[in-house]
Amino acid sequence: RVSDRKLSQHLRGDLDAILHKALQKTPELRYPTAHALASDLRRYLNHEPVSARPDSFWYRSSRFVQRYRTLSALSVLLLSVVLSSSAVALYQANKA
Repeated sequence: RVSDRKLSQHLRGDLDAILHKALQKTPELRYPTAHALASDLRRYLNHEPVSARPDSFWYRSSRFVQRYRTLSALSVLLLSVVLSSSAVALYQANKA
């Protein structure tokens, strides 16, 4: 069972933006078609960026990391190994 607080936090963000856009008073600000709304909902379910939110590098990055958690974790691990190996090699070279 999901608590009300966790459900509220989960629904905030992309889904909230989609609903806000769908319920706009002025027709120009709403989705032009039901297909556009369905497309945004599909992107939300696939952890892809939705058109109802402002586009930014950090937003797109967070969606990418959510979609590819394992790949992202392995990339961070590989980067940390390369950086720490480089630091050790530079330390050893400086010491020698």
